[in-house]
Amino acid sequence: MHDDGQKSSVFLRFANHIFHVCSVSILEKQRFLSRPSTFEDTFLDSASHEVNIMFRKKTNQLSWLWLSAFIIALDHITKIWMSYCLDGSSVIPVFPCLNFILTHNAGAAFSFLGWADGWQRWLFSAISFGVSIYLIRLLYRSNINNGSACAIALIIGGALGNLYDRVTLGYVIDFIDFCIGYWHFATFNLADSAISIGAVTWIVASYQSGKK
Repeated sequence: MHDDGQKSSVFLRFANHIFHVCSVSILEKQRFLSRPSTFEDTFLDSASHEVNIMFRKKTNQLSWLWLSAFIIALDHITKIWMSYCLDGSSVIPVFPCLNFILTHNAGAAFSFLGWADGWQRWLFSAISFGVSIYLIRLLYRSNINNGSACAIALIIGGALGNLYDRVTLGYVIDFIDFCIGYWHFATFNLADSAISIGAVTWIVASYQSGKK
């Protein structure tokens, strides 16, 4: 009996010690959680929040590439259609200031270097490819607004649309003829239109973003 009472006393003291240790640990944890935020905590929370925002923006801006794919597809379809409907001498009047005519441009805008003997094909192809890669990286890495992202996507779509022509055909198919009276603007296509609209939109979006 004496041994049983001694064992019970030892067990009670041990259980009381364990309860005391657990109580102290809980109180210390509560004090730690309820303490005022330090500068380090605030800085780390802010940095984590900014990283999350930047990651979401990168994902959202890359999603604008669907517009680039749409421009490439639409440009290709219209070029095939016009190549089927037109030949080198036919003209389809659309409006008094707009006609559809088929031309093959071996150069750049305004037929720049169109007279060269073929090396310009690979020069302009390399430029188009390099610019497209740069703009895609810009969509991914830069903290840009939606207006600028839309503009960049338009430029990418236009550049790759013409790049496909240069690589596969050796020239770019143009068919849009804008004129005022006897004056005719350089013949262009939907890819050129996307590049021009994208460039203007990018300038406007950057200007508006700079004013905020």
